[in-house]
Amino acid sequence: DAERGNHPTIVKVLWDNSKSKAGEEFPHLVYLSREKSPRHRHNFKAGAMNVLTRVSAVMTNAPIMLNVDCDMFANNPQVALHAMCLLLGFDDEIHSGFVQAPQKFYGGLKDDPFGNQMQVITKKIGGGLAGIQGMFYGGTGCFHRRKVIYGVPPPDTVKHEMKGFTILQGAAGQVWELKGVDRII
Repeated sequence: DAERGNHPTIVKVLWDNSKSKAGEEFPHLVYLSREKSPRHRHNFKAGAMNVLTRVSAVMTNAPIMLNVDCDMFANNPQVALHAMCLLLGFDDEIHSGFVQAPQKFYGGLKDDPFGNQMQVITKKIGGGLAGIQGMFYGGTGCFHRRKVIYGVPPPDTVKHEMKGFTILQGAAGQVWELKGVDRII
């Protein structure tokens, strides 16, 4: 029922915070599409990050958030482990705000005449940006510290349990629950 450029916020919990057979806990996996209206600017990635921050704060308030586009995948099953090692490997957390993987495109032309792989940016310019405190946020494939998005640390004493859509609607405005998505493709 939703149109591409005109719909309320859509939230679907694809994977609830449950345990495996071995007793290991898994994080939430949530599909989120921000509200779009032809009457209002949606601010592209900044708008998506604002909604991600608000919705995830109501649902889990976890200290780390993962932001990926809906058509992306990780070709390394240990990507979360590597990102956590990088984020948590500093003596002081103020030295790392986010960890992102370079975006790669598959199935393109062999010689890449349009520069889709962005090799110069990631390999040459990215290394040079270390002098001005590192690489810029590329828009996807990124683990963020929640404190960095907020600008100030949220109170550590506040703990959130998984909440229903009625509470979520109060925090995020009009929200639709996406039904019919049973598995990740």
